[in-house]
Amino acid sequence: MFASINLCYDKAMDTKLIILRGSSGSGKSTVAKKLREQSEENIAIIEQDYLRREVLRECRGRPRTHNADLIYQTVMFCLERGFHVILEGNFVFDVYKDFFLKLNKQHPNNTFYYYFNISLEETIKRHQTKPKRDEFTGEQMARWYKENDIIGFPGEKIITDDFTLEATVALIKKDTGL
Repeated sequence: MFASINLCYDKAMDTKLIILRGSSGSGKSTVAKKLREQSEENIAIIEQDYLRREVLRECRGRPRTHNADLIYQTVMFCLERGFHVILEGNFVFDVYKDFFLKLNKQHPNNTFYYYFNISLEETIKRHQTKPKRDEFTGEQMARWYKENDIIGFPGEKIITDDFTLEATVALIKKDTGL
């Protein structure tokens, strides 16, 4: 039998939710891992691709609401238990608008948005340096690529080609206090 867990919902309001959005290969996962590596805080990294492709095995033609619901529940689970959360994924705003509005309503404070507005050329170049570089091609990345998918929420920061890994991590650490 499982022991009942007394959730500390007040703790959720002190936690930080950092959302890293952008095209596949733009550097979101690398930044998320580096942020956690450089922090002594309890940080959960939630990867959209892992939950969508590995856990649910969602693919084109299936409703995307399943993955959005699972991601939302996972984010809230972690926040409510006192973890800061780095949520990273493509998250095309047209598709995930309701998801982000729901997150903002549930966690209105301490939410930070970063959009990786990286050129297709730089995205493909970055992707070639990763261990998973053979999982998809530059042609596939070009089909998925969406430029300037800016949400426009207050405080959203735009990461461009000229941001190094170190500069991006430093910006997020400064903004969030992690």
